[in-house]
Amino acid sequence: MPRASPRQKFNALRMYALILPTIPRADIIMRVVTYSLCLTLITLASLVHGQEQEELRVGSLSQSLLSSTDSQGDAMAAGMIRERYPDGRVRLERGVKQDADGNFINHGEWRSFDTNGEMLISGTYVDGKMDGDWTRWYRDRRPAFLNGKEYEGFQLPLVSLASFASGQIDGVWVITDAKDRQLLQIELKQGRRDGLATFYHATGKKAREVTYMNGDLHGADTTWNGKGEKTAEAHYLNGRQQIHRVIRDKAKANVILEELNLLGPYVTSTTRDDWTNGELAAHRASGEPLRHGVCRIFHPNGQIRHEGEFQEGIEIGKHSWWFATGQLAIQGEFVDGKRSGAWIWHHENGLPKVLGRYENGERVGKWTAWTESGQVDSSSSASNPTLATRADNRK
Repeated sequence: MPRASPRQKFNALRMYALILPTIPRADIIMRVVTYSLCLTLITLASLVHGQEQEELRVGSLSQSLLSSTDSQGDAMAAGMIRERYPDGRVRLERGVKQDADGNFINHGEWRSFDTNGEMLISGTYVDGKMDGDWTRWYRDRRPAFLNGKEYEGFQLPLVSLASFASGQIDGVWVITDAKDRQLLQIELKQGRRDGLATFYHATGKKAREVTYMNGDLHGADTTWNGKGEKTAEAHYLNGRQQIHRVIRDKAKANVILEELNLLGPYVTSTTRDDWTNGELAAHRASGEPLRHGVCRIFHPNGQIRHEGEFQEGIEIGKHSWWFATGQLAIQGEFVDGKRSGAWIWHHENGLPKVLGRYENGERVGKWTAWTESGQVDSSSSASNPTLATRADNRK
């Protein structure tokens, strides 16, 4: 005999209450036996009813299959089927239909149940793919990622809600507890995070909020403690963390050697968010940091040596170099990592050393060189090997 569900026990009590007035108060044994009989009858009736309903549904599918078979033996059918646990209880109830090739695919309502008859997952399939609003209940356990200490204050059962389109989460994924408190809310488009992913303390205050764009970290990543105090904040650009790094001389802490703006290693998702199995997307960092923004390098004496701007590791705009004395050494511009326009080199005494132009990274036009005393050293085209060596070796 299958174990009675809470609903079946409730119905047995209602039947027992109707019979109770006919049993003498002193006959305790009869009262116990009567309740047991009521519970048995209700359980059997529910089981028989379920089997009848299954026969009707499966019969409908079978009848549809038989009646739709044409003279060539081809068939197109749709209906509801059930799968059961060993004790006869329904484990899965789903609508199906045949596709153009005759294969049966999920289509229509889809519901799964635990061994007590309580619903676990409910939603709809359209042409074999999850679609619309789906709900999952966690009554006796939490998803693994919610077993951390920070989630201990939330109470079971948890309810997980998400919207799907063509088999992918497309909308908001929300998990709430028994008191309707949010544990998380994640915005997704076509299965990828896009927008805010927010996680909460049981107090209702935010624990962490991360911004995504097309699956990549893009924007602020902020964490707070249970009191609502900000404990950390980072910013990302296209999956890379924006970092400001200052490197100092080990022997002289007050001397700065490098002041860099960087984009950290690229953080990519190795798996997507899995709503069905209750698993969050996993991420992994790979690659090397890239210079991004204005960067400065200094001589050991503290004088600036090089200053220029980068965009994701590529030189852009004006770049300048200086001697340890502070005298300008080289100045020129980059376009997408290639030298462009006029470039000038100087002697340490401040006089020009080499002057020439670049187009798309190539030397063009007339180039001129001067001696340290200011005399013209040579003047010729950009193809002059002596000038070319002097210029390209200065950067």
